[in-house]
Amino acid sequence: MRKDIQRLREQYPKGSRVELLESVTDPYHPLPEGSKGTVWAVDDAGQLHINWDEGGSLALIYGIDSFRKIGSAEECEAKAVMEEGISFVK
Repeated sequence: MRKDIQRLREQYPKGSRVELLESVTDPYHPLPEGSKGTVWAVDDAGQLHINWDEGGSLALIYGIDSFRKIGSAEECEAKAVMEEGISFVK
C-alpha cells in the first residue's frame, strides 16, 4: 500500500492538472464531466486533493473516480499562451 501511495505522489505531484472523465456526484460539491483542477496534495490514504477551477476543493479517489492527468500547471499555462497567440517582441 505504501508503494502505491508513493507512486501516486510521483505520478500526480503538487501542481499537476487533472480533468474529470465522468461527473462526480458528491452531494456537497458535484462536478460535471470535463471539470479541471490542480492537485495540491496526495494524502496517506491515496486521495488526490484538487483545487477545482470552478472553485472549491474535492478529493478524487484513484480507481474509483474517472479522471486523467492533463499536464503540470506550467505546461497548461504555456499551452494557453500559445493558443491565444500572444507573442513577446523585444
